[in-house]
Amino acid sequence: VKKVSKAVEATDPLWMAWRTMKEGDSKILPVMSQQKIIGMVSAQDIVRASDHNGGQTMTVREAMSLDPLIVNQDTPIVDVVQAMIKKDQQHAIVVDGGAQIVGIFSWSEAFMYFLERNNLKNPA
Repeated sequence: VKKVSKAVEATDPLWMAWRTMKEGDSKILPVMSQQKIIGMVSAQDIVRASDHNGGQTMTVREAMSLDPLIVNQDTPIVDVVQAMIKKDQQHAIVVDGGAQIVGIFSWSEAFMYFLERNNLKNPA
């Protein structure tokens, strides 16, 4: 699970999400509204939105993906992967028992997990 140091608010300007990604060395961030996770915004979402509208006055809400997959940190990886497949998601937001964001799980982590589990070498 890639640790996420920050989330962004749906009402934040899009440029702020971009800056937060750059500062945290992340390509995707959870999006919050009223202290609840409501979506995710990726670097690709920001670039796409900026290409269409210039991006200067846009908010995160205008570029984010809705209905993110949210899983508990105790959920078995196999179950997370199955949920990602079922919902056609590239990422899952991982939360602790108090619904606080722990990090983001991606296909890269899933791939590394299955390589290690099958005693295959890390390609990196």
